[in-house]
Amino acid sequence: MSSPVLVLSPENIRQAAQALAAGQVIGFATETVFGIGADARNPKALQAIYELKGRPASMPLQLLVPSRMAAEALADFSLSARKVASVFWPGALTLIVPPKNPAEFPPQAVSGQGIGLRVPNHAVVLELLKVFDAPIAASSANLSGQPAATNAKEVLQSFGAGLALI
Repeated sequence: MSSPVLVLSPENIRQAAQALAAGQVIGFATETVFGIGADARNPKALQAIYELKGRPASMPLQLLVPSRMAAEALADFSLSARKVASVFWPGALTLIVPPKNPAEFPPQAVSGQGIGLRVPNHAVVLELLKVFDAPIAASSANLSGQPAATNAKEVLQSFGAGLALI
């Protein structure tokens, strides 16, 4: 059986948030390419992303948050980082910043340099973040080393039943 591809609706956003809360991995569109993601606080869910993609463990996942204020609640932002965020967020920029509490996130979400935070500029992901009410650890929707998926069909071809939904 393959992952259901859902049309955009408030009920389906709630269903995606429930899947994340249950520790499942989902696929979704972003402002650049399609991504896959899971609850950033759940080590088993993050490990599932690595296994699905065949991603090297040395590559931390980025964390999607709904706003700069949410990002600053998780990490210490220098004046420079605040300036960059104010210009490029929301958008396709991931900032690596020191976490306020490194133990708050599984090791797959933290590198020696910090955590990668991004405020996406995509209405669907922002709504999902709002409904889920927690950071989503994310990566592009592709097998490691392959081109990123640009539509739901490509995500389905790459991951099939490995995702709860797209």
